[in-house]
Amino acid sequence: MVRPAEGNYRLRPTENRPAPVAKSLVCVVMPVHRNPLTQADQAALERCLSVLHRYPIAIVAPEGLDTGALLRRYPQLRQETFADEYFVSAYSYNKLMLSDEFYARFAAYEYILVHQLDAFVFSDQLHDWCMGGYDYVGAPWIWSSRQPTLPYRLYMGALRTLCRLIGRPNPADLPPDRFFQRQLCYAAGNGGLSLRRVARMREVLARFHERADIYRTGKPAAWAERPSGRL
Repeated sequence: MVRPAEGNYRLRPTENRPAPVAKSLVCVVMPVHRNPLTQADQAALERCLSVLHRYPIAIVAPEGLDTGALLRRYPQLRQETFADEYFVSAYSYNKLMLSDEFYARFAAYEYILVHQLDAFVFSDQLHDWCMGGYDYVGAPWIWSSRQPTLPYRLYMGALRTLCRLIGRPNPADLPPDRFFQRQLCYAAGNGGLSLRRVARMREVLARFHERADIYRTGKPAAWAERPSGRL
């Protein structure tokens, strides 16, 4: 990764930098499943450390991964490890994201910002989003590259409401059922860069434990069933 030449930049004086945010508000959580990092991964990590330096930042890694060199290079990082089996595939990682075990590790924080290494932050608006009162903020799934029309978006909203009323989805409705896929269209659910209220995630997982089991074996769609901003 190309770095600025020495002397081409300088940090602002300490007294002019934003004051640190209370540690109990939010923790930035970065899943790491390989070491050494790729050049792109390292760029995303260093950008996060630079832009979001006011907040605690933790890496989430497999128990069997040697992260010693990474932690020595970036001493501001903390680490939480989980069983290796959670990092075998996208589906096993989804099980981790839908487990109370994961959120319990961050119970001291009101929010976590899940920041996967294929995301890239451009500015620090994290505190403002935390103050918005949301339970989950994440990018939507887009069914096609075409811009959705207002009637179609209204139709999809009505379809999602209907699905909840009739108790769908259930195991028989999992992909390749196009009806199941389409009801999640344009709903929040992409978790690569997502803000999550920790207590609310634990509450929802406990309350809808059986329904969450469906998604632990499929794509990460559980948080898309209630796309209205507050779960």
